[in-house]
Amino acid sequence: MDEQKIAELLRLQRELTTEEKEVLREWYDQFPEYHYLTFDSSSHKQRIAQEIRSQVFAQLPMCPRQLWPLVLRIASVVIAAVVLGWWLWPLTRKHTPDNIRWVEIHADSGGKNRFVNLPDGSNVTLFPGSTLKYRKPFIRERRLINVSGLAYFEIAPDREHPFTVDTEEGISTTVIGTTFTIKAFAEDGAVQVGLLSGKVRVDKKGDVIDILNPNEQLTVSTKDNAVHKQPLDSSPNTEWLSGTLVLREAPLSEVAAVIQHLYDLECSFDQLATADMRFNLQIPMDAPVAELMETISLISDLDCRIHKNTVFFELKTL
Repeated sequence: MDEQKIAELLRLQRELTTEEKEVLREWYDQFPEYHYLTFDSSSHKQRIAQEIRSQVFAQLPMCPRQLWPLVLRIASVVIAAVVLGWWLWPLTRKHTPDNIRWVEIHADSGGKNRFVNLPDGSNVTLFPGSTLKYRKPFIRERRLINVSGLAYFEIAPDREHPFTVDTEEGISTTVIGTTFTIKAFAEDGAVQVGLLSGKVRVDKKGDVIDILNPNEQLTVSTKDNAVHKQPLDSSPNTEWLSGTLVLREAPLSEVAAVIQHLYDLECSFDQLATADMRFNLQIPMDAPVAELMETISLISDLDCRIHKNTVFFELKTL
């Protein structure tokens, strides 16, 4: 293939014609070993861009003035490669091989966790009502999965291929080999990452939010982007792995979310009247919903009843 023609196409400042795009695609297809360098999602693309910018431009002020022309030439080559990747991203997405698909694994309601062994040897435990998705074939160069709900991860170490967990809220957690939890229920309005061992980086749409060390927890609001970092109290974060549900100082909204995911039931309550209520609960995850309702009624000013597929919480009358 004419390398000069390819170089000219890459330098063009206008929109490429269909024929020109096809020429570039055919050229790109000659290098299947580099196909993994394309992007899985917009957040993945933005994350890579942030890393490249920091790696290239952060070094410029440290260079002697006489070396700047050389450094700028090197930077221009890197940026040109990034621009090519940006253009190729939608093109390669359009031409994704037919044998690549997303595998979706869901943990059903009913009080039982679901255990998943990923192709790279990593293990994931899903809380009831949670979902995990990954590409098949599982491309080790990316090690990318998507999670909604609550999940515990034991990541197989591989320094050459970091492991990234994306959520629908745009929060990404990148690790090498570690154990951690991610809580990302849509109704919570926040994504929570708790680190038990190793080290993780938490990003949002390509921008680094924080880096966690063991026994630290980060909560990122999906409503106003507020970030809260605190020591990790591991008990309520991991007790569910052994089948015991632990809630500490939980508002009724969190209790309702648990009922929804454990028992596949809706909940109805007066949010304003119950706003100050907090609950400390410890029950087996496979306990009947009636047992949980009875416990809540005993320790609070709420009457609990169930009708069809909805649990109603109502203030007790004197």
